[in-house]
Amino acid sequence: EACNTITANFNITTPPGTRFVLYFNDGTADSSQNTTLTHVYKKPGLYLPYVELTDSLNCKVIVTGKQNILVNGIYPDFNISKKEFCDNGTVTFNDYSLSGRDKIITWDWDMGDGTTYSGKEVTHTYSQPGTYYVTETMTTLAGCTNHFTDTIRVYRTPEPVIVGPDEICFGSVAQFNATTVIADSLTFWRWTLENRDTSNQPVVLRNFPAPGQYTLQLHAQNKLGCGNDTSFTITVHALPVITNDPVITTPVGIPVTLPVTYSPDVTGYTWTPATDLSCTDCPQPNANPRFNTTYKVEVVDNNNCRASSSITVKTVCNEQNYFVPNTFSPNGDGQNDVFYPRGTQLNRIQSMRVFNRWGELVFEKKNFNANAKNDGWDGYIKGIPAQMDTYVYIIEVVCENAQIIALKGNVTLIR
Repeated sequence: EACNTITANFNITTPPGTRFVLYFNDGTADSSQNTTLTHVYKKPGLYLPYVELTDSLNCKVIVTGKQNILVNGIYPDFNISKKEFCDNGTVTFNDYSLSGRDKIITWDWDMGDGTTYSGKEVTHTYSQPGTYYVTETMTTLAGCTNHFTDTIRVYRTPEPVIVGPDEICFGSVAQFNATTVIADSLTFWRWTLENRDTSNQPVVLRNFPAPGQYTLQLHAQNKLGCGNDTSFTITVHALPVITNDPVITTPVGIPVTLPVTYSPDVTGYTWTPATDLSCTDCPQPNANPRFNTTYKVEVVDNNNCRASSSITVKTVCNEQNYFVPNTFSPNGDGQNDVFYPRGTQLNRIQSMRVFNRWGELVFEKKNFNANAKNDGWDGYIKGIPAQMDTYVYIIEVVCENAQIIALKGNVTLIR
């Protein structure tokens, strides 16, 4: 005899030549032929185990034990009217415990939230979400006690929150995170953008077809179907506008203002490369490159949106860069005594040749600097003063932009 459960030890002696099955009288049996064994009775009740013997002729006989087994106390169990609900609710608890021949005389309930009751049937209201462990403890007339615990889960109806940028620049991708005021791992999502279902994931990435305002809607729902909605407005700003010709041309060595205009909301400028620019943080710098150069401008506006554009400055060498006189007078007066090419932004004179009217070469010089008076023609041919006449020249000029210009013309020698 014991409370709630009992472990019984069995010793079985059988006649020779027989087989047996031990019935424990609790719905279970043992046919292992072990003559010494142990069995646990788990429920209250009065049990009378017995053995069924079978001989070689398959004759059977029942042998009943000489001692009853009495389990007093309780096999605990109770019923709950509802175990899961949202936010708050009232629950009824009914005791269905088994006590066998013993009698339950007290029922004590701990509702898991600090509230206690007594009685075989109780009702309790849960007003806050949470997980509550309800324990019923019972006592019998024989002084046995036992308890049983079950769980009440009160889910919070999700209060969704969208976390993401309030504003972005057109062309950017925005990330939006779904969360709740109080985190709950059992939350299901449904995003809607422009009245179209888009995702059921907690994180979504979105870009937008044009500048303007857009509204995202989010529905959050838990496993019981309790849910709420929220919305979120995002402003998509237009990008700053840059207007310019892709290519401009300027004589080498002559600065040119880059002709670029911008939308009025631009607040910052960055030019690259900085080579041969008057400034790198102004809207329209002066450029004076020696060679063809592509400049890039990146701008930012008052919404922190960015845009960029490029402009190529092509340098050319033309008559603004060089000058060849059409007369000279080598008379020793120090005025225009030598014939030579002049100019700006000239790298060198690759060659200069002068011919008389019969096509005879009277002067030749190669690889000398422009504006070099001492390298020009002084009006002498092999040490003899050339006669007054009109001569033909061919000059190859190399400009600083590496452009080669072939100059042909006439020069008159005056004495």
